[in-house]
Order: sequence, then structure tokens, then C-alpha cells
Amino acid sequence: MSRTKRPINIRDVARAAGVSTMTVSRVINNPAVVAPLTRERVQQVIDELKYTPSSVARSLRSSRTYTIGLITVDFADHFFANLSVGAELEARRRGFRVMLSSTERNPNNEREFVTLLAEQRVDGILLARDAIQVPRDPLTDPLPVDVPIVSTGFFRPELALCSVDIDNVDGGRLATDHLLDHGHRRIAILTGPVDHKAAVDRLEGYQLALSRAGIKLDPHLIVHAHGRQPDDGYMAMNELIQREVNFSAVFVYSDALAIGAMRSLRRAGLRIPDDVSIVAYDNIDFAAFTDPPLTTVQQPIQELGALATRILIEYIETGERPVPITILRCFLVERGSVKSRPPE
Repeated sequence: MSRTKRPINIRDVARAAGVSTMTVSRVINNPAVVAPLTRERVQQVIDELKYTPSSVARSLRSSRTYTIGLITVDFADHFFANLSVGAELEARRRGFRVMLSSTERNPNNEREFVTLLAEQRVDGILLARDAIQVPRDPLTDPLPVDVPIVSTGFFRPELALCSVDIDNVDGGRLATDHLLDHGHRRIAILTGPVDHKAAVDRLEGYQLALSRAGIKLDPHLIVHAHGRQPDDGYMAMNELIQREVNFSAVFVYSDALAIGAMRSLRRAGLRIPDDVSIVAYDNIDFAAFTDPPLTTVQQPIQELGALATRILIEYIETGERPVPITILRCFLVERGSVKSRPPE
């Protein structure tokens, strides 16, 4: 008969790391008071032994529940699904559980979820928002709770919310610079809905890159998609083609829009990248399997979720408000949808 393996406990971690159980406890509950080298050694042992502190025992020793709430807009969305994965992994690494909620893209549900999570005695809330400009944002009024909150993709200086975001202006510049570096001068943009902050920021990056290259902005090369699905990209590209303006390349707001745009180009008899080069944004799983594979801007989405969670937990543990906003940079993934254009 096989003997059941007993769970790893705090004494096992202390013995393997060569420290006291009190030091292990401090690394878990208040890491800021432990010397960095000791903290790293203990955390490495915790990871190697896959030790998970008992949330019940920890709660009895403190007023915390070691639970954070995550409110997002749509778990089916590529961006928010990956953000949630990064957040949950980091929370688990720090000994916290995550309670998940989805507003289903209705901003009016956010205040209700914040209140419900606070009633469940979460230690803090991570608010993963769609940065959409709405006539009456429900978070512009003071929130009816007193728990630490960190947001992603949403920053309002007048609100007491700390935010972690991705530099979409620089991402737009990066995509456009790549096309400029390949000799393109007539570069169109299919950008996202006008009420999305990310769409506004990526358009700003596009304009910035053209300006630095000494190229005058042509408003006829700018098309705003009405949504975020491939059909919206197809319709936006149709509109650009029907304008009968000359362009050799296009920067597309997202990979999903680009998939529809590529279909529109083919139906118009245009070859990718021989006639039109494309750079998209997001690097979703399908981007490597389009024909040709998409060159696209990679967002550090899981890192965004992990960093926001780390900042939230440090906020919970120290009581010190983090810096108002933290920004992460994007990088380009080069594939086959861009071709150099001979000098004119």
C-alpha cells in the first residue's frame, strides 16, 4: 500500500532555506522587512517545494482574507483573458486567491461589483477596464468602499486610482516606423472605435512617426473601424479602397481587424505583401497562421496582469499608495506581411 505524501509546511521551507519559520512567515506576509537576498532565497525554496500557505491560518493571525477581487470586462476577449492569467499566477505565487467578476462590457456594472467584492472582505481589487470614453463614467464619483484598488488601461488624474497600462502611443509609433523603415511613404491606418483610448493613442503614435519622418498627414488615409471584429476590419478596408487613394502599406489597430482587412484586399485583387504591406497589433494566437503570417506589435499582456497584481498586493501589505501610473512597453514581432518598397 502506497503511503500518502504529507503536504509541505512552513517548517519544511524554513529547513530547506536555512532560516527560521518566522523569517519564512515574514517573506510571505511582509516581505519588505526581509533582506533582499534572504527574501529571494526563501521565495525560491517556496517555488521549488510548491508550498502554499494556509489562507485560513493566515486570516486568523491577521485581519486579511488573502483574497483579491478581479473585475474585468470580458473573459472571452484575448487581451483580458491573458491579463487574468497573469494576475492569477502572480496572486497565487504571493499566497493570494482571486475572485473573478465580469461586467460583460457594461461600465455601469463596475460600481456594483466593487461593492459586492468589498462585502466579501477582499483585501484589494484589480480593475481591468476597457478604456472607453463614456458620457457618464460610473467611476468618476467617489467609490463607496475603502479597499486598495489598482486599475489597468484606465487613468484619470482626478481619481485616487493607481493604474498600470501599456504604452499604446509608442506601440503605434513602433508599427509605423517599421513600415517607414521598409521604404513605405503612403501608409494608411485602420484604427479602432473613436471612443477607445487605445485607438486614440495608437493613432497618435502613427501621426508622431509620420511627423518625425517629415511626411504630411493625409486624412484620407485614416479610417475608423466601428467595432473590433474581423467583419469591422473588412468593412473599414472596403471604405479605404473605395476612397481610391494611393497607399502601399497599412497599420491596423488589431490582429482581429487585420484578418478582415486582408480578406478585403484579396477580394480587391491586391496581394499581401507584394501590393500592400500590413502591420497589426496584439499578436493573438492566429496571427502566426494567417496567409501571410502577420507582422504585429506584441503587448506584454500577462506581464501587465502580473505587475498590476504585484503592485496591488504591495499596496495591501504596506498601506503605501503606489505611483499614480506605471507604463509597460511593446515590441514588434516580424513575420511575412511586410515587404520592402523600392525607393521612388
